[in-house]
Amino acid sequence: MSVFSSIYKNKNLIKQLTKRDILVKYRGSMLGMIWSILNPLIMLIIYTIVFGEIFKSKWGNTENESTFIFGLTLFTGMIVYNLFSEVLSRSATIIQSNVNYVKKIIFPLEILVVVLMLTALFNGLISLIVLIIMNIFLGQALSWTILLIPVVLFPIILLSMGLAWFLAALGVFFKDTNYIVTLILQIVLFLSPVFYSIENVPDYLKGIYNFNPLGIVIQQMREIVLWGEMPNWIQWANITSISLVIFVGGYYFFTKLKGAFADVI
Repeated sequence: MSVFSSIYKNKNLIKQLTKRDILVKYRGSMLGMIWSILNPLIMLIIYTIVFGEIFKSKWGNTENESTFIFGLTLFTGMIVYNLFSEVLSRSATIIQSNVNYVKKIIFPLEILVVVLMLTALFNGLISLIVLIIMNIFLGQALSWTILLIPVVLFPIILLSMGLAWFLAALGVFFKDTNYIVTLILQIVLFLSPVFYSIENVPDYLKGIYNFNPLGIVIQQMREIVLWGEMPNWIQWANITSISLVIFVGGYYFFTKLKGAFADVI
């Protein structure tokens, strides 16, 4: 429970650091925070044109499937993947990027990962708003199941934070960690059903996909946001249990090594 105690005790500091992390990204640009809306909107249009119009991709077997619906389906998968990859891609260098905090004995370094997650959630929320607005614009009915978005995303939040704590600590001692993470994230992108339907995966490979928490969350997000279906609660419970173990293990690993950070950096 120490991680939740630390988050609660430092909630104001976390809020300030998260706000700064979000604003610094757009500082100095002419459009400022407008880019947070333009970026996902432009990417949604690009996905639709490239995969729907140029590659003539279809998500299901329906011949009259709308190109825009395909774009929304793909974009939903990218929202989940971007949440996961944004946290992990920054985690390996988060300690080196905040050396001034390492020298402060009383500073709770573990909250830096919390800040990474909150920043990623903010960006994901903007993308979700764009997705829902476009869904309404295209005349698609919204189901009450979209209220389950926080529940469906919960395991991937736990998983991302657990892995981020592990990578943040590892990155202090092994500088190649960041390059390895970048490579693995690219592999994970294509091994997850982001650009294709799980139904198109050969039967002899589907067993592997059932052990991919990211792929399961992507599929469940599409079910509750686009198709108005309930998620598979047994799958959700399984990946939540695994994610919780990784969450606790990552935090434990980080706290055990953080005392040596100042000696290495």
